[in-house]
Amino acid sequence: MQNQLHDFAPPIPASGLFWTIPIPPDSASIDFDGATASFRLRDLAIPDWGTLRYGVLGGPHVPSTVSFEVRWTGAMNRASKRNDAQGWGGEYIQVSPSITWSAKQEGFTFESESSPPSKNNSGVIGREQNGAFFRKG
Repeated sequence: MQNQLHDFAPPIPASGLFWTIPIPPDSASIDFDGATASFRLRDLAIPDWGTLRYGVLGGPHVPSTVSFEVRWTGAMNRASKRNDAQGWGGEYIQVSPSITWSAKQEGFTFESESSPPSKNNSGVIGREQNGAFFRKG
């Protein structure tokens, strides 16, 4: 990534769990039966590391904020999958996702196109059971 200019990501904590932060419960919603889901955050304070290397190693960064909204809508296909040998199973719905995204910092702003056309061709929402929550048979 020789030409990378931005890398918006939370710092990596001592636990080593990366690219993950707690979010307010009202930031995400799902209506599985209605085949819709959303995830939105506004003005999330997050470092811009500039490069993935600095993000992973904790190098220099610029204080920034990001805002985004992702929506999944419109059931295209439904499927149930199960693998007793591997201990998982679930119900999945192929949907159409869309996203709007923006970033701000001193001297720089970015805003994606309004949604649509900032749209992917396919996404999936689902309910899955695995590990201790999986019932075989």
